[in-house]
Amino acid sequence: MEYLSEDTIKRAALAFMKTYYKFRPRNGETVIQYDRAHASGVVVDGHLTFPKEDGSPFVATFEATSLSSAAEVLFRLQKKQLQWDAIAIGAVVTSVIVFCLWILGLWSVGGENWVFSVILVPMLFVLSFLGFQMINRTSGRYRYIYAIEQFKQYHADEQWIALGHDVFPDPLDANFNELKLQCVKNGFGLMTIDKNEYVNLLITPAREEVFGNKRKALKFEESAFANSGLQRLNSASLERFARPFLNQILVTSIALLALGGLSYRSWQLRPVITVTNSKVYRDSMAALALQMENKKEDERYLLQKNDVIKPDPNPQTYDAATVSIPTEQNNVGLYVFTIPDGYISYECERMDMHGTKYVVQDLTFANFSDAKRRIEHLKTYGLITNAISLGCTTSSSPKQGYCVYYEVIFNEEKAANSKALQIKKELERLQLNHDFIKIRVLNFQNF
Repeated sequence: MEYLSEDTIKRAALAFMKTYYKFRPRNGETVIQYDRAHASGVVVDGHLTFPKEDGSPFVATFEATSLSSAAEVLFRLQKKQLQWDAIAIGAVVTSVIVFCLWILGLWSVGGENWVFSVILVPMLFVLSFLGFQMINRTSGRYRYIYAIEQFKQYHADEQWIALGHDVFPDPLDANFNELKLQCVKNGFGLMTIDKNEYVNLLITPAREEVFGNKRKALKFEESAFANSGLQRLNSASLERFARPFLNQILVTSIALLALGGLSYRSWQLRPVITVTNSKVYRDSMAALALQMENKKEDERYLLQKNDVIKPDPNPQTYDAATVSIPTEQNNVGLYVFTIPDGYISYECERMDMHGTKYVVQDLTFANFSDAKRRIEHLKTYGLITNAISLGCTTSSSPKQGYCVYYEVIFNEEKAANSKALQIKKELERLQLNHDFIKIRVLNFQNF
């Protein structure tokens, strides 16, 4: 098989292009040039230009490839590009899934299942990372072809790749198929030159601009370095147009920051169980009693019979007036949360209320104890509620019992309605029933 030199391919390609564009409308002569280069390092083997009817230049370029420079049109798998894309996709997918699970109440770093929540994050990332690579490992995005990528660096009306017939002797060659696919995708033309310098047209360039305004026209000048072709045989030079990873790094950083912020917010909203002092005391006493029951008393501390003091048969009783007996606190008029004192109760006579007021009512209760239990229950969800005795008002029906309401008492109904909408959204987020939420009107007299 006769070997075709690159100069032979250039001569045949330019002769073909001159004929190909012979009947294109123009307003001047055609100028043909070989081996042109730009200061940025972009090289063209052939350059054809002529003025169009409107005076703007028409530019067509081509890349000539012989068997000795076949590396220009062979694809290289961009493993780093694939890995960085997989990292970015894995970080985004993990963040989105974790956010959805958090919204649904299925993920929390401060809940009972915090171990599962912590393990889930790297599991999702690894699955997304490996899955993306498995699906996209044969994608054209990661098959880098030097000649194609160099065309993307500058604007020309039409761009061609001219191959010697001996570059791809097998028409089913995977590299040849990939080259044709990328030429069609990017709007580049493709031709082959046989041993008789006859051109076989495989793909014509796209007439419409595929890249929009993303590329700029470059001014090419004659270059001996371009004519040598040595730089194209260098491995580093062949990959100099590979895409950087800045966008992937940025996306990954944003996703990780979002995931970190979500984890911090989840920790802030972790369920806090408030235990009263009496319960702590009872639990500690029970534990101590169990401990003492299982422990044998040292004989040195056993009491002798004569050491036991006999009880007084006539004990002196306390004056009944000095004894404080706990009673039902239904005399509470207002039970309200304050900072920093917490909950404080007032009698109706001490409430400085008059006129018409509005509250976002949760529920009503017959006695203060039930209302207080409701307040403590909502507090475990981070909701602040208060209670007011309906007996302190002049127009409430019924006139007894307690109304549990959210946050504050409003002077205007509009403000109360706005707060009610916020409360319903918050209850919906917490998956709590909010069908009974309503605005209650309270009329007060001067006590």
